[in-house]
Amino acid sequence: MMGLLDPVQAAAAHAHGLLLALDAGDPYRVARSLCVEAAFVAMTPAGRPRGRHLLARAATVGETTERPELPGWLALGAGMATMLEGSFDDARRHLARAETLFAGCVGAVWETAKARQLAAWNLAYLGEVRELRTRVAAGVDEAALRDNRLAAFNLVCGPRHLTSLADHSAVELLRACDDLLAGWDAGAYPFLHLCALFARTLALLYLERGEDALALLDRSAPAIRQSQLTRSEFYRVDLQALRARTLTWLVVRGRGGPRSRAAPATPCARGRERVAWGQALAAGFTAALVAAAGQGASARPKLVAAATALESAGLRLHAAAARHHLGADDDHLVREEVRHPAALAAALVPFPP
Repeated sequence: MMGLLDPVQAAAAHAHGLLLALDAGDPYRVARSLCVEAAFVAMTPAGRPRGRHLLARAATVGETTERPELPGWLALGAGMATMLEGSFDDARRHLARAETLFAGCVGAVWETAKARQLAAWNLAYLGEVRELRTRVAAGVDEAALRDNRLAAFNLVCGPRHLTSLADHSAVELLRACDDLLAGWDAGAYPFLHLCALFARTLALLYLERGEDALALLDRSAPAIRQSQLTRSEFYRVDLQALRARTLTWLVVRGRGGPRSRAAPATPCARGRERVAWGQALAAGFTAALVAAAGQGASARPKLVAAATALESAGLRLHAAAARHHLGADDDHLVREEVRHPAALAAALVPFPP
C-alpha cells in the first residue's frame, strides 16, 4: 500500500525488495518482483521497453515454480504497465484476468483486492460509470465498516469522484474530501492528496466555481513539485490536463482575467506530451478556445475531431461530453445514467455555452 502514499519512494523500496529476492534465489519471489518492477519502470516512456522485457523474463523465471498466484501477477503487472501507458482498454483486459486468477487462489485476498482497486481506477478513465458505481460502493462500505481511512480515501477521492459527479453530488464530494484530508500531515504530499486535488478541482468546476479551482491548483503546485510525483508521465499529463481544463473553463466563460487566457501555452494544450489520451484532451480544450475567440465555424470541426480522438483513446465519457456540446444525442451519457449531462460535460470538456 506504500504506493498510495508515495509512488516514488515505493519504487525505491521495491527495487530493494527485488534485490533481496534475487539474493534469496526464490523463483516465485523473483518473478513476482519483476512483474511489479515492470509497472514502476512504465512510469516513464524510456522505461517501457524494459518493462515489457521484465514481464517476459518473469514469465520465463516463473516456469520453474508451480505457485498458482504467478499468472495473476503477470496479468497484474501487464495491467498496471498498460494503464500507465494510457492503453486503458488493454489494461481493462489484463486487470480483469488478474482479478479472476487471484480470486481462484487460496489466500490471495490482498492480491485480489489490489487487482479490483486498479480495475476501478481504470474504469474511471474509461468513463464506465455504471460498472464503477457497483465496484466502488461495496469497497466504500467495507472501508467504513473496518474504519479503514486509507482505503476510504483512495476510493472516495479516487475513482468514486467520477460517480459522485455523474450522480450530481459535487457538494457532497467536496465535503467528503475535506473530511478525509483532516488529520493528514499538512507538510507531506502523498499520492492520496493528488487524488483529492483532482476530485476537488473537478467538483469545483462542476459547481461553476472555476476561480476557486484555479486557486486550489496554485496552492497545491509547490507541494506537488516537491513530491516529485510528476516524474511519472501519467501523473504529469493528468495534472497538465487538469490545469488546462480549469484555465479553458475560465476562458470560455469570460472569467479569470488575462491569466486564464494563457491556457493555450500550457504543455497539455499545445500537445507537447506525445500521449494519445493527453493529446485528445488537448484537442478538446483547443476547440473550446477557438470557439471562445468567436470562431465558431472553425471550432465545430475541431470539436468533432476531438470527440473522435477521445473515443479512440478510450476516454469515452469525455468523448460523450464533447458530443453533448455538439448537440448530439449521446447514448453513453444515458446508458451510464448521468443525472445532469450538461454540468458534467462542462466540467470534463469545457466549451462555450
